Amino acid sequence: MSIEKINQAKAEIAATSAYKTITAFFDADSFCEIDAFAKSGEGFAEVVAGFGTVEGMPVYAFAQNSDICGGAMSKAQAAKLKKLYGLALKTGAPVVGFYDSVGGRLNQGTELLAGCGDVLNAAASFGCCTADFGCSRHLPRNKRS
Repeated sequence: MSIEKINQAKAEIAATSAYKTITAFFDADSFCEIDAFAKSGEGFAEVVAGFGTVEGMPVYAFAQNSDICGGAMSKAQAAKLKKLYGLALKTGAPVVGFYDSVGGRLNQGTELLAGCGDVLNAAASFGCCTADFGCSRHLPRNKRS
């Protein structure tokens, strides 16, 4: 991949709502993305994931990227989240999740289900150390507040 394509990809990812959410969550200039160029089909994975500090404390976090395929869970997203949980478990840092998704990429069938199972298993290994925050931008219009 050429430098121009890398810079273009970085700019595309940085313009998404998930990237803006996650960088606003972390302390200024502390966010380091994990697997930034992971692919899901023809596009980027539907999640921004990484680590940084919040009020000086180390934290891992992810934000589903509704700007890419509605943030739908895919095997690429599951792989990024499994890696994130594994790194957080090794370091003892908490994980914060920002959920904004239309569901899953059902065309991936059992591979998607296996990936979801891997993520749930990784999250369960934390016990009470995991904090998850959700957003619900995909509610029907009559259910939005």
